[in-house]
Amino acid sequence: MEVALVRAANPSPFTLDGTNTWIVGRDPAWVVDPGPALEPHLDAVAAAVGVRGGAGGIALTHDHPDHAEGLAGLRSRLGEPPVGAMPELRDGDSFGPFRALHVPGHAPDHLVFVAGRAAFTGDAVLGEGSVFIAPGGGSLAAYLDGLRRLRALVPRRLYPGHGPVVEEPAAKLEPHEGVVALLRY
Repeated sequence: MEVALVRAANPSPFTLDGTNTWIVGRDPAWVVDPGPALEPHLDAVAAAVGVRGGAGGIALTHDHPDHAEGLAGLRSRLGEPPVGAMPELRDGDSFGPFRALHVPGHAPDHLVFVAGRAAFTGDAVLGEGSVFIAPGGGSLAAYLDGLRRLRALVPRRLYPGHGPVVEEPAAKLEPHEGVVALLRY
């Protein structure tokens, strides 16, 4: 499966090098996380989708502004393709080439999109560093359960919302002993 990255120019301690927008496949192409409403970023995403045969749809991992703020602007550039996000999509639902996996923790509406052996993880798993489990985003236990279910799918690559592609998903998805001990306490 062909995957292209368009990174938004919004670097910060929270977004690392910027927010990753992924373009998946071609004829049609599918967008994962349009990113912030930065005109040059949205123009670059639309151009990348255009050379891949147009948009089949846009998948949102969660509704935080750094991932979703550019949705309206990108949709208007791409001819108003369908959007896949919670609450319309639920755990196990299909959207284009993806299957949605609900992984709350960072956000209550967080979905990971799985296509074959690739997983587009948004902020559920980052390319580097640790994920922030937000108050009200879901429990740590629910988050770890989501990671366990993702690990059981044996993905070959993780495409995170921030940071580099994760080439060794099993190591990144393995719960650390300290966290497991804390949950048993």
